[in-house]
Amino acid sequence: MQPTIQRAYFGPEYSDAESLDALDAEGLKAERPENLAEEVALLINNVKAVAGFNGMRAAGFR
Repeated sequence: MQPTIQRAYFGPEYSDAESLDALDAEGLKAERPENLAEEVALLINNVKAVAGFNGMRAAGFR
């Protein structure tokens, strides 16, 4: 039997606290708006940068 890929994320995983510490160290802020989709849409509409992180970092082949 051929091995199968279980997931496409091979990078490290970071906790919320680790992520917030890294952002704080760079002088960046994080927010968790109640309506995430609406807030992201508003930011994009106002030509603002939006970044998201959930779980493991994507790394490896594409």
